[in-house]
Amino acid sequence: MDQTVRDYLAGIGRRGGRKSRRQLSREAARDMVRVREARRAFREFHTLCFWSFDPAYVVRSQDVPWVAEHLMTHGGRAGWERGARLCRLTPDVEPQIAQPGFIRATVRKDAQGTLIDWAHDSAWRFLPTVKHDTSGYQLHPIDLAINKLLALVGRREPRDLLDVLDVHQSVLPLGALVWAAAGKDPGFTPLSLLDLLRRQGAYQPEDFKRLHLTQPVDLPRLKSEWLQALADAEVFVRSRPPSEMGCLYYSTSEQRFVDPGSASAGDAVPHYGRPGGVLPALADADR
Repeated sequence: MDQTVRDYLAGIGRRGGRKSRRQLSREAARDMVRVREARRAFREFHTLCFWSFDPAYVVRSQDVPWVAEHLMTHGGRAGWERGARLCRLTPDVEPQIAQPGFIRATVRKDAQGTLIDWAHDSAWRFLPTVKHDTSGYQLHPIDLAINKLLALVGRREPRDLLDVLDVHQSVLPLGALVWAAAGKDPGFTPLSLLDLLRRQGAYQPEDFKRLHLTQPVDLPRLKSEWLQALADAEVFVRSRPPSEMGCLYYSTSEQRFVDPGSASAGDAVPHYGRPGGVLPALADADR
């Protein structure tokens, strides 16, 4: 190839390059890097983390948080490190805790942010999910209450104690919750759960300072209410027939779940959950 041909082809290349050259914003460039790294991780960790998904699936920008979550949950240490790197590439997601079955991160948009927990829970449910206008479908308050009680059994978080006491006063008494919780986690009995719950409640004022509360916690009153709730729960548990362990009690006349020992709950009948949950009928779904 002589020099004239080389110069001609070089000129064409320069003109094409100038014509196709584009200006990328910093955000667009960052997004390209996120997607590229997420696609690479999807391929490399497919057998371990994404085996149920089509290996030919093309990861897109909106899939990056999903890829990071699966890596950090199912990918072992290498997957956790890869997922954390993806999160760092996503400035609006700041991971704080990532354990098997649980991820906590701060999610930001503009100048605002919120703390979000992602939990992989069992599919065992007492009740159908409940539709919320803003956040979609949520667990029924009874299922949420039982989950919160089991969380208090397994960790020492002052907010869990406040939540369980609130549930005890406004949703269902502690005894009925403990009785039902033994059905969700068959490794426990109601009395063993109560024994573990008695170890909770030893908190200092400093433990509550990091919580955003509308009013300060009165520790003597809190302790008194907690001990009374435990005492009432033990009376309830010892009064129930062992054959019904693990159930809730539903009053058909009151149309709600109740403490069957109360005077107004004479028609209370056992209600059991089951693995796989109680499948809801979505009235607004397309038929």
